[in-house]
Amino acid sequence: MTESSTARIGPTAELRRHNAVVPAEVVTWRDGVAERGLAERVVDQTTLDWLHARGLLTAKQRWAGVKFGAEWRAAGYDPRITVAPDHVPGAHGVVQPAEGRMDAGTAVRDALRLVGAGLGMVVTKVCAGSYRLTEIEADERWPRGTGAVMLRTALDMLERHYRERKEG
Repeated sequence: MTESSTARIGPTAELRRHNAVVPAEVVTWRDGVAERGLAERVVDQTTLDWLHARGLLTAKQRWAGVKFGAEWRAAGYDPRITVAPDHVPGAHGVVQPAEGRMDAGTAVRDALRLVGAGLGMVVTKVCAGSYRLTEIEADERWPRGTGAVMLRTALDMLERHYRERKEG
C-alpha cells in the first residue's frame, strides 16, 4: 500500500443492506506499519448504488440489478426471521402470498437461466445479497476487476430481458 492509505474492514453483508451507522474497523498504513482503529460508517447504499455512484454501472444496469433484487425478495428467497401473514390485500380482493412468490420465483429462475450459472452467481450475490465485488473476487480467486466485468455483462443481459418482457 502507499505511504498513507486506508483499508476498511467493514460490517457483514447483512448489515450493509440496512440504513445505519455502524462501527467499522479501519486499518491505516503509514510507512509500512498498520495502525488499527474504529470509525463510524454510514451504511445507506447497496453495492449497486455504490458502483453506480462511481460510474462503474450505467443507470440501466443499476435498474436491472435493482429489479432482479426486488424479484428475488418477492420470491421469498431472502432468509426470514418472522412469519409472513396468511393473506396480503391486493387490488382485487385478497391475494395469497404464495401466488406472488411463485410468479416472482419463475421470473428469477428465468433471469438466472438467461445469464447462466457463473454470471447468475455474481448477480445474485451483488443484487440480492449485497456482497462487494472484492469479496466475490477473493472467494472465487479471480483477478481484480473480473467481478465488475461479469456483473456489467450480466446486468446488460438482464436489462434487455426485462425491457423485452415489459414491451412484449
